[in-house]
Amino acid sequence: MMEAVKNGANRQELHERIRQISMLAWDQMDKQGSNPLENLLKNDKIITRFVEKKAIPRLIDPTAHIGLAHQNCLIFLRELEKEIS
Repeated sequence: MMEAVKNGANRQELHERIRQISMLAWDQMDKQGSNPLENLLKNDKIITRFVEKKAIPRLIDPTAHIGLAHQNCLIFLRELEKEIS
């Protein structure tokens, strides 16, 4: 969404469109099992007006949005292990 807004999209309208697409993906996952979100986004004329299709996989990759969570978790586990030992 942020990428599309940078490219001129209306934040509220795009948020609603992504919500609609997400709900459709959820329904399809319930019936088919696989996640169609990426394809639904790539085939949506509103989304692709502001975001290139080839950028969508990178933008929806959850590993690109976790920041330091992995490192923080490892630090926490080491500290917890010290306390337990």
